[in-house]
Amino acid sequence: MIVLGLTGSIAMGKSTIANFAKYQHIPVLDLDKLAKTLIANSTQVKDCFPECLENGQLSSSKLAQVVFSNTSKLNLLEKITYPALTDLIINKIKQYRRNYIKLIIIDAPKLFEARLHNLCDYVICVNAPQFLQIQRIYKRKKYDDLQIKQILANQISNVKKMQMSDFIIQTGNGKSHSLQTLIQILKQLNNA
Repeated sequence: MIVLGLTGSIAMGKSTIANFAKYQHIPVLDLDKLAKTLIANSTQVKDCFPECLENGQLSSSKLAQVVFSNTSKLNLLEKITYPALTDLIINKIKQYRRNYIKLIIIDAPKLFEARLHNLCDYVICVNAPQFLQIQRIYKRKKYDDLQIKQILANQISNVKKMQMSDFIIQTGNGKSHSLQTLIQILKQLNNA
């Protein structure tokens, strides 16, 4: 079985590539979704971030505000969640192996930061020109300028991610070009 990592900074096109892979019946482990579930159910996170509780429940928006404005708080959250996420991913990989799945994708913006690239046979980095990345971020209307700067500051640069990756998909040339590149990569891996 091939474990393929998919990474790239915010608004680079990871979701488009991941959704196409799902459409091709390739299992995709979405690290952001897994992390949200893990964090929401973690008593340790609730204990360490009491200022983010609303009626006893963790507020993801408050938590995001706290961790993206305070590097030590972000480091604490990652110290709590990364080991549990790694265990979860390892168990999912074992499960897919038992079911004779040929290829899975780990979709993780912070694949290298979480050291999950060590679980991958290959890594794809998605990339787009910075002006397009900024346009995409603003289209989402989820973040203000400060939040965008904080998010980008807490990720390895996309240039470095590309250097550490086996494959690069340039998403600035349109969806069809991006998807054709993914198809070529998958064919290459199928023949390996």
